[in-house]
Amino acid sequence: MRSAINGDTVSATELLPLPSAFIASFKVIQMFEEIVFKNNYVQVYNEIIGEGVPIICIHGFHLDCRVMKGCLEPVFNALEGYRRIYFDLAGMGRTAAPPGLSSSDDIFEIVCAFINKILPGEEEFILIGESYGGFLARAVINKMRKRVRGVFLLAPVILPRPSDRTLPEHVVFERETGFIEKLDFFDRTVFESNAVIQTYGVWRLFKQQVIEAMNLANIAVLDAIWNNSYPLSFDVDSFEEPFEGASFALCGKNDSIAGYKDALKLFNNFASLSYAALDRCGHYLQIERPEIFAACVIDWLKRIK
Repeated sequence: MRSAINGDTVSATELLPLPSAFIASFKVIQMFEEIVFKNNYVQVYNEIIGEGVPIICIHGFHLDCRVMKGCLEPVFNALEGYRRIYFDLAGMGRTAAPPGLSSSDDIFEIVCAFINKILPGEEEFILIGESYGGFLARAVINKMRKRVRGVFLLAPVILPRPSDRTLPEHVVFERETGFIEKLDFFDRTVFESNAVIQTYGVWRLFKQQVIEAMNLANIAVLDAIWNNSYPLSFDVDSFEEPFEGASFALCGKNDSIAGYKDALKLFNNFASLSYAALDRCGHYLQIERPEIFAACVIDWLKRIK
């Protein structure tokens, strides 16, 4: 069952905040998609913008679709022919954690069910995954390879266990004083531990796309998954043969959360992979260096057949 919010189509100004440069230039379909999970139902919140080739956008752990929409819509607003499908993972954003949700396997099961529901049959699509979403995106390719035309991995989690990752030390390259000291403890801690460019402009977007999303997460459920069952039960990078679709892995060279060196292993599985590690960029490089991020996305889209 598909249910719309305030009608089938709503104005962009009624949704999550978007830069004024592209508000009112499109219509957004905002709805919940009902998915069966362990003899129960979960209502997966999603937003669809544009028409054309479907693009499934998967956000990171504890976040929601606004982190994807915030960085991608400024890019796609200038392009035609793409249907962006943003959705909130189970237990995050406006998708509630259904009874029995206890592992990344459960989250991935709901992702696959959502894709099959929103894109029935064998319809092909493009994937964009950020952080944990990049981990899940590779799992989707592992299970739905023939349907995936290309993938963009943004600061992707390569190794699910943090102790296994090769990580640089957290450093700060730019910091504006005045506003940070006025933040509450949670906001300041998250911002200072993630951002390597700590200016007010970066903070403003970080608050909209990261902090406000974290405030909606089901922390009890997600912390249990993080502590006990964050890795999937199968190796997402165990490919029978390399993936031939156009691929891009974009990392921050100063990303102390997911790192950048481990992503070099992706060359083993992705035959048409472009890879970049941006200096002076952290885990949220799309916020710190939006112009470079946009250029990489456009380059990748041009390579998709």
